[in-house]
Amino acid sequence: MPNKKIVFVTYGGGHVNMLVPVIKELQKQDNLELIVLGLTTAGSVLKNNNIPYIGFKDLLKDNDDALKWGKKLVNKNDLHDLVSYEESVAYMGLSYVDMERNIGTKLAASNYKKNGRTAFLPTNVLESFFQDIRPDLVVTTISPRAEEAAVYAARNLNIPCICLVDLFSIPSLKRASQPCYADRVCVISNDVKDLMVSYGRDEEDILVTGNPAFDTLKKPSIKQKAQQVRLVKKWEDKKVILWASQIEPDKFHNGIKGNPDLPREIEHRLVELVNSVENFHLVIRPHPNESYKQQYTNQRVETCKEGDIPLHVLLKAVDLVVIMTSTVGLEARLLGTPVVSIDLSIFSNDTPYSGLKISTGVSSLYDLNSTIINVLNRDHKECASNFPEIGKSTNNVVSVINQFIKK
Repeated sequence: MPNKKIVFVTYGGGHVNMLVPVIKELQKQDNLELIVLGLTTAGSVLKNNNIPYIGFKDLLKDNDDALKWGKKLVNKNDLHDLVSYEESVAYMGLSYVDMERNIGTKLAASNYKKNGRTAFLPTNVLESFFQDIRPDLVVTTISPRAEEAAVYAARNLNIPCICLVDLFSIPSLKRASQPCYADRVCVISNDVKDLMVSYGRDEEDILVTGNPAFDTLKKPSIKQKAQQVRLVKKWEDKKVILWASQIEPDKFHNGIKGNPDLPREIEHRLVELVNSVENFHLVIRPHPNESYKQQYTNQRVETCKEGDIPLHVLLKAVDLVVIMTSTVGLEARLLGTPVVSIDLSIFSNDTPYSGLKISTGVSSLYDLNSTIINVLNRDHKECASNFPEIGKSTNNVVSVINQFIKK
């Protein structure tokens, strides 16, 4: 009996991190052939995890039009350090030619000028790829563009498809709630499932598996190292608040205007709080993409940049985490650390932390400090009950995959 063939299609960041543990677990099964299409920065993550993969450059073949367009659209000076020129050319060229094929030369040019690569949906490219290799199952995450195209290509060719939803972005959930968007959708919590059902997705299509990328939160060493951090930092008798900052743009794609000064306004309020309460301590964690140079004379305010303390250890070591919409908030909650979200970001409506009861929300900065004090005085469970048990998400997803493979 021939091996069953599974194709994974993934971008980088949180998308590939969600699939890596699943792929590693499936590699232990001798009856499977795994083919991984690693898009953009996913390649470097897959390489670091010793997972064989291919890219769009392997799908280019003799497509002269795609090669021509790719070279025209890719500026060598704008290349990402983790993505090769050849891969960028193939990705841009194949995607652009696919768009031309779908909507014509003039409309494609206008669409790309207005929307850039967000205009891409290379369904024909993925269909051709699937026709060549004939997979028994396609697995993607919820990312748009090529991953979304893989879902549609699988549907068009009657290939079973599973989509993993990493978080709870409303646009992503609405897309995955379409009746024909993959055969099964794996989500992180019962609340997310309920939300998708309210958007029209059949309840039987949605499986609460959790996010495999968060399985490492189960490691006992996190708690042990967190206790050591509190000891070394002399935080034992303090209430330590972590501000996980992020960049706030001045506008969103839907036309909503943002406030780029919001992160610093939040920080100012938190510093005021620490200055007024003697046993409070503030840790400021700038986003890796932020250019942060602020320094404070108060010794109970410190900066912890990426790499200073492992993120999960830090989230477990502090008493409360303040966010806008950062993924850090969900990781903190899964670790049992309470979260306060400032629901004033242009991303807040699309990332409803407080709406899903993952955080205590604040809609005015005037209420921030009093809310923090109230939350710190409450008792908190290790993990919200509507989430699957931490550490079992990978096996949950693998179980879903195996059910399809055995059909």
